[in-house]
Amino acid sequence: MIREIKYRGLTKDNVWVYGVPLEIVEEPHKDYTKMNIKAELGNYKVIDVKTETIGQYINITDLGKEIYEGDVVAHVHYAYMGYGNVDEVEEIVVIEDIRKLPLLWGGGDLSMTVLGDKYLNPELVV
Repeated sequence: MIREIKYRGLTKDNVWVYGVPLEIVEEPHKDYTKMNIKAELGNYKVIDVKTETIGQYINITDLGKEIYEGDVVAHVHYAYMGYGNVDEVEEIVVIEDIRKLPLLWGGGDLSMTVLGDKYLNPELVV
């Protein structure tokens, strides 16, 4: 399977746009980053997005909805509870870093349900 590389970011009007960041700067004072997004008729345009909201697509979907870094997801998996007991456990987590995904659930089933994202739904983050 070929991994698809995509990003999203929030505009100043809190609208998600999808494309490729032209620069990724991890400077706390830099509020906006330029992102190249696909516009009508296959043309591209450059738009400012909030730097802290830029997240990479993790190559997993929830019923067709793409999941990105910054999304809050529910994940059900099975955990060994001792004495031969296995229990179903639901975790609610924020996808923070695509490189750490396999560590979240020990490389098991990565099916998850998107509940929202930490930027537009901060109440989901405990």
